[in-house]
Amino acid sequence: MKNKKLSKFSKERVLELVIEGRKIMEDREKSLETAKQPKSLTLAEQRELGLDTGTTMVISFGKKRK
Repeated sequence: MKNKKLSKFSKERVLELVIEGRKIMEDREKSLETAKQPKSLTLAEQRELGLDTGTTMVISFGKKRK
């Protein structure tokens, strides 16, 4: 007879852990999706935060670098 290794976890506990792991992965995927979406501020909110909302002019001379 071969020696059987005794499992530390019952089948029920293993299934619980698998289900819990899947839930954790789904939550992580959802949080990543929301993190990828850009957050926009209104002009009033930008002014409250002290961000400059005026126009900016950029002047450059010479060749463009690739």
